Order: sequence, then C-alpha cells, then structure tokens
Amino acid sequence: MAFSAARMTNAVQPQGRISAMTRRKAYAITLLAAGAALASTAALQAKDLTLLTHAAIQGSITGASGTGGDVLAGWQQENDVNLNWITADIAPLHDRLMRETSLSSTSIDVGFILDSYATQAALSGFEPLDDCLTGLDISDIPQTFLDQVSQDGQLKALPIRHATTALHYNKALLAEHGIDALPDTFEGLIEVAKTLSGKSDDGTPVYGLSIDGTNAGGTYNLLMAYGATLTDAQGKPSTDVEALTNAYAALADLYAAGALPSNFTAMGIDQITQGVWQGRIAMAVQPFNRYLTYNDASKSDYAGQVDVAAFPAAEGQPSPYVARTTVWSAVIPANSQNKELACDFVRQLADPENVVLMTLNGNGPVRTDAYLDQRVIDAIPYAQAEQQAVLGAKFVIAPFDQIGRAQDMYLENMQAAAIGLKTPEQAAADTLAAIAEAAGN
Repeated sequence: MAFSAARMTNAVQPQGRISAMTRRKAYAITLLAAGAALASTAALQAKDLTLLTHAAIQGSITGASGTGGDVLAGWQQENDVNLNWITADIAPLHDRLMRETSLSSTSIDVGFILDSYATQAALSGFEPLDDCLTGLDISDIPQTFLDQVSQDGQLKALPIRHATTALHYNKALLAEHGIDALPDTFEGLIEVAKTLSGKSDDGTPVYGLSIDGTNAGGTYNLLMAYGATLTDAQGKPSTDVEALTNAYAALADLYAAGALPSNFTAMGIDQITQGVWQGRIAMAVQPFNRYLTYNDASKSDYAGQVDVAAFPAAEGQPSPYVARTTVWSAVIPANSQNKELACDFVRQLADPENVVLMTLNGNGPVRTDAYLDQRVIDAIPYAQAEQQAVLGAKFVIAPFDQIGRAQDMYLENMQAAAIGLKTPEQAAADTLAAIAEAAGN
C-alpha cells in the first residue's frame, strides 16, 4: 500500500517539486546501485578460499609434481573458486594456525595440522566435521587416524596425508645367507637380523637391522610390535608395563647380539642411508618413500636390490603388521567466516578419485582403498606393502603440552635398556612413570 500511495503522490506534484523528488530518487538509486556493486564484489570475494598449509600438501593438490595433474581445477572452475595458498614450514605453520584460532575471527578458511600438534587444546579451536562429511563414506580411513583427531565424540579434522614407516631390506644380502623371504613375525625378524650380522668378506662390519636411535619416533615400531604405547589417543598415559618391557627386552637382545650398530643411539638418517647403500646395513626401519633413495643407481652399490615390506608384529598381536606413522589433517577454524565453502573444499580432499590423483602427485593416501587402484599400483612399486602398513599403523603417544619432555624421558630409558644400563623391566617402569608425570597424572 505504501508503494502505491507514493506513486499517486508523485503524479500530482508541481513541476519544481517533481524535480526535487527526482533528484532524491536518483540519489537513492545511486546509493542502491553502489550497495549492489559492493554486494557483488563481496560475493566474488566470498569465492576466495584461504588455505594455510605445507608446500608438500599444496604440491600434491596442484600437481606441482607427479602425474595426477591439478586435482581441484575442475571444482574450482565449476564453483568459481580461487584458492589462496599460504605455505610455511612445520613449526611456523602451526604457530600461525594456533594464533588464528585464538582470535575472534580469522581469514584462514582451511588449515592443515600434523598429528603431533593436534593436542586436545588445539582441537577445541576447530569446527566439528561430522555434519560437513555427512553422506561421505570414509570407512577406508583407519579408525586410529580418526580417533587421533576426535574430541568428545566429534571429528575435528579430516586425515588427508600420511608418512608411514616400513622395513627396507637388501635382497642380495639375504640371499647370501640362504634367506629368500622375510619372516611374518617380529620374533622371526629378530633371528634373521642376527643371522645377517657379522663381517663381509673384506672385514667390514654388517648389521642385520638399523633403527634411528637419535629420536623417539625412530624406535616406535619395536614398541608397537608388542602392542606397547606410551599414551592412548587422548593422551592418557599407558600402564602396560609388560608390553613395554617385552619391547625393551627385544631391543637389548638385538644390541647384545651385534644385530644393531654399536652406535645406533647416535646414528641418524644420513648415516643409515650410507650404510644401506654400502651394504653395511641389511635391513632398515624407515618411511616407505626412502625406497627410491636406497635404490639410487648413482649412489648405491645395491641399486635395485633393496626392497620394502610392512613391519611384522609379534605373535599374538591383533594386526599382522605395525607401523609408526605421521598424519596431516585438514581443519576448519571454528572462527572462520567461510565455513560452507571450506566444508566443500574439505569434502573434495576426501573424494576417492581426488585421493588417487593426489597419490599420483606424491601424497600418501589415508584412504586405503586408493592402493587398490591400478593407476596407483602401476606408479608405486610398494603399494600393497604400504597398504598393509597403513592398516596396522598406530600412534604410540598422543600430543600434549609436555610431549617433548615425555619423549626425551622415553629416549633416555630406551637407550639405557638397549645398552644394558637398566633392566628392561626397570626401564619400562621408569618410562611410564615419567610419561605420567609429564602428562600431569
């Protein structure tokens, strides 16, 4: 009714007043047009999606390397989305992510977090993804990966990338000792490691097994072989002294038999790599992607002879294989202003076809069905072994504020048990007591 009355009033105004009214209407129309233009610009800006990530993840999505191409190019074009990439190294990336989630609002729409930074405090700053992922079957993502980034029964991050450890072994050295296949239990692996140890024909020491004893994570496979952990997924300290004692006893046995390098507690990745190249190390526990490095014809004396397999568990364990893993997950900050588009992006990262394409670009797929795709099988010589390892992958310790201190105490006691400064039983008890203290329990 008001709109009709205005039209009638305008019809009977004197000419001079019509002119004034016209000017006012023109001004109002101008303001409306300006507002519409701003709204249109805002709509275009809403199609910008800002991502805080690591360069390796960006490369696996954009196709900087590999054969998968630009994985999300079609989605971007179809939805008129511009991806604004912000990349950083691991520590500054997580510092920035934590700062952004502490603000009243953030310009970061999607972030990426490494499992070792996914504390319960950190997870509280992210949007639950359960509703976002409704209707998307992610049952081929290992439950352990999902548990690690869940809080109060809600999924706070979507795992999208892993790096998992494996057992690399020199087939030529095994053949020299009449061994044509790896054992299927950790107990059998210990005996093989002892058999492979000794001296080569020229007197060079050869060690059956090598682990990175310079950092806590380098030895976690041995713990997991017996089902030992330091905490559960939410950071509650373990009380299973027996499992940890068994792991320490096995480590001490390997060391005493000369199956581990005498300086393994100071032997890092570079030294292990040199040992594998020169045939001084018969088996090494390292991530799967070291396969290409170990078989580098320009550097290795055994190029083409180093194969890789999933690490076997001890007898009686629920999974035949175990593996230490690190996992990157996508998160949506709870204070993000662009959650709907961010959700759509996260869903794209879990799309089975996109996962395969990212794998072809060098990503470690957390969806284990990706390893069954013929394109992945053709591209990755160890696809089957890596799938086995991922299915058995576990986290030995969940992140918490004093995790660095806890890992230092683990490393100290592990080394003491290995070289005989403590009994396995005492070292295990001391380890778990130190973990509980560091965790505030």
